[in-house]
Amino acid sequence: MMLIRLAALLMFFSSVSFAAPLAENGTDRPPIEISAQQLEVDQGSGHAIFRGQVVASRADLTLYADILIVSRQDGRDEIETIEARGGVRVVQQDRLGTAQSAFFNQREEVLILSGDAVLTQGDNRISGEKISLFLQENRSEVDGGTGRVRAVFTPNASAEQD
Repeated sequence: MMLIRLAALLMFFSSVSFAAPLAENGTDRPPIEISAQQLEVDQGSGHAIFRGQVVASRADLTLYADILIVSRQDGRDEIETIEARGGVRVVQQDRLGTAQSAFFNQREEVLILSGDAVLTQGDNRISGEKISLFLQENRSEVDGGTGRVRAVFTPNASAEQD
């Protein structure tokens, strides 16, 4: 039962809107809405840098950070990568991910939380230096870096009766 909880907590991003059903825009990806205090766009490099209390949301997933760098694919308007820095929080329903930075590769659908990375759902918690979520593969990796990986699982009343 604890193994199931570990897998559920580690994969809480697997059902995230990154793999949502057909969106209103006719693609399989819903739009991303981003707000910040400042925006700098460099058309030559294909980067948009959002600064100051950044909030990025897509369907039921919201990301908060100090800085968000969005990179588009060469010659296309599609987002290739999103990098978040400083006070990163990723929220989806009752699930929370925190880290010093986060990196999302749109094409490969890989989300990496780095620097004191923590995933929580209710009283359950997993932490390490880096947490990698491979969304297409339904797989996760937690790396302790120079420290150790920690996991805390709290049984609920219905699980104790099983």
